Amino acid sequence: MHPDVVRLVSQIVAAGMSCALITNGWLLPRHITALAAAGLRQLIVSLDSATLVEHEHNRGLTGLEGRLSEGIARARALGRPVQASVTVNRLVDYDRLPDTLRRLGLDDLAFSYPRREPLGSSSLVYGEDSRLVDLDRDELLDALEAIGRLRKQFPVLNPRPPR
Repeated sequence: MHPDVVRLVSQIVAAGMSCALITNGWLLPRHITALAAAGLRQLIVSLDSATLVEHEHNRGLTGLEGRLSEGIARARALGRPVQASVTVNRLVDYDRLPDTLRRLGLDDLAFSYPRREPLGSSSLVYGEDSRLVDLDRDELLDALEAIGRLRKQFPVLNPRPPR
């Protein structure tokens, strides 16, 4: 998290904009109360896998599950909705994902398309040589089909099925 994240959220809100924040959750327990007081509207947590052990391993952040759980619980107690953001990748077990999302207390889920360019993330799913996002056409279609099944078990915001 940026060291001035609370000030930045406050300035965004003061400018009349709604503010959401995406995080890996590592520093969330330390900052969520101040972020909510600054006007944070929505929290988004990034997940790489349906199993938090695998997620922690991929991020290289042992103990992340506890920090995520604590931060999400605090955010919800402060009245902030919490969304999961999951990149379509080979770590995701779409059939097990809803249980993890419910256990963490998440409200809904948005998927992002696999990309090769890093965005300053601790996630190892990104990168030119990442085998996790190097999906072929059939794998991507299988993932979209699995997301369609998942939609029947948990609120999924995107992708939407064709009409």
